[in-house]
Amino acid sequence: MSNDGISTLQSVLQRHGATRALHLHLVDRLAEAPALLRRHYPGQRYTVVVDALTAGLAGDQIALAVGAGMVTVAPRRDGSVVAGRVEAEQVTRQLREQNTQVAIAVGAGTLNDLTKFASQQLGIPACVVATATSMNGYTSACAALLDGGVKVSVPCAAPRLVIAPVDLLCQAPARMIAAGFGDLRSRPVSGADWYLGHRLLGTPYAAEALHLVDAAAHLASASVAHLVERTPAAIAQLAAALLLSGMAMDIAGTSAPSSGGEHLISHCLDMFHYAHGGPQDLHGCQVGVATLAAAHLYERLLATDVLSLTSQLTSQPTPPPEESWDDLAQRLAPHFGSLWATVQPVAREVHGDADHRRARLEVLRRDWPTTRRSLRDILGHDPVSTRDLLLAGAPVRFVDLGLSPGDTRAALLHARFVRARYTILDLAADLGMLETWVDELLATGGL
Repeated sequence: MSNDGISTLQSVLQRHGATRALHLHLVDRLAEAPALLRRHYPGQRYTVVVDALTAGLAGDQIALAVGAGMVTVAPRRDGSVVAGRVEAEQVTRQLREQNTQVAIAVGAGTLNDLTKFASQQLGIPACVVATATSMNGYTSACAALLDGGVKVSVPCAAPRLVIAPVDLLCQAPARMIAAGFGDLRSRPVSGADWYLGHRLLGTPYAAEALHLVDAAAHLASASVAHLVERTPAAIAQLAAALLLSGMAMDIAGTSAPSSGGEHLISHCLDMFHYAHGGPQDLHGCQVGVATLAAAHLYERLLATDVLSLTSQLTSQPTPPPEESWDDLAQRLAPHFGSLWATVQPVAREVHGDADHRRARLEVLRRDWPTTRRSLRDILGHDPVSTRDLLLAGAPVRFVDLGLSPGDTRAALLHARFVRARYTILDLAADLGMLETWVDELLATGGL
């Protein structure tokens, strides 16, 4: 990539990073990373956190250059390296034993999450050298950990220093690059879900965070035509977009700006993979396909006579879902199986009560013309388009992720119970239309 191209993106990252006291460096070569680490944290005891793969890619080189210790995260029995509560506590203990003053993750999502969590526990700064443009969590102020079979978001400080070496990022597998684009492709529906929660529940909505998400989406769109070729310019644009998207979550104090119902569907697939051996793909690949499903549900919502439907529902003694919590729990428990004990408290919160559902529907009915226009603006003119995902080499159907029609239906109907975040999945359920709309979507065969 040209120096001018790197400099332009770097200036964007520096300007936004400065507002959060984050040092973001997009550099041409991995060889530049050790000097940046020493410049920002001189004379410290460093420990590099790696797995067997990233140690050979960059971890050994960085550890040698800065005189760092090393923590290697071991895989589980199936060979996968997982950001779980057990692994997080092990990394914390090993960093403490090495008297670490600065922890450096060399990797992508899993190692970054483990290092952020451990650094938060120890009160030390976390840094990261990115090895793949596979997800947007590098600069987020939370760690996604598998705890009791359920993905939970644990608040923690964002890495103070992020180094993204373009030469290394260009070597990442094509599927990981596609996953990074898929993670950012969620912007229309995650943005719509964030707005929907704000309108119906009064949850916070930060204009500054929305601006960053839009900037990230613009950079990602500019990169998509050349991601499959892995050109340095396209990879650098995608890397910058992912860093900005993560910062939006930090600014908002929640992952909501970049994570809506589509992410819940991905989390649900992850949970069933680890608990029951269900199919699983990279997080961003799952998010990309789930985004298309959520976008179809939004299009179905916008085509519905919401005023008439909500008038009918709010005039009933008990608006949908009509089943009691006890009946719902009896239905959900067999589906979640061993996960139910962990999911149950969240599902109970999501189910809520008739009075709160009625209140949401009344707000929706009262403000529907304004809400509809805003949702249309956020979603854009064609949120169900598969064009950009295909250009990026990303999957666009659930079958591409290894899911059967039954697996897909179950994920779309039950994902809303794994985290208490209001999304199009919840609104469709409030309207009594989720099952109908999901079945209509699956009947088309497009997903």
